[in-house]
Amino acid sequence: MLDWGGHDDAKLLIPAPVLLYMFNVAEMKADERLRRELQADVEEECQKLGPVDSVKVCENHPQGVVLVRLKDRKDGQKCIELMNGRWVFFKQGFSEATFIRFEKK
Repeated sequence: MLDWGGHDDAKLLIPAPVLLYMFNVAEMKADERLRRELQADVEEECQKLGPVDSVKVCENHPQGVVLVRLKDRKDGQKCIELMNGRWVFFKQGFSEATFIRFEKK
């Protein structure tokens, strides 16, 4: 794959969903259990679509970012559809989902 640096990249990149506005940093700092609960909740929801490689809560990110890596990249679009507009912890918040690219190991 040709990257922006102008050289061929031998590593395969796969798309992965990024969930935005899943939490705010102040809440994350106030409740030490929130990260684990959010990670477990997102993983449980996404497993409805297929196997999940990992869920990472970026606890200091100002946009409340959660990264999801699914085993099958085709499940990524399904994840976007499942998580878009989702209410989080009974609050008037929602997630927006988009794609980033992860390096495939």
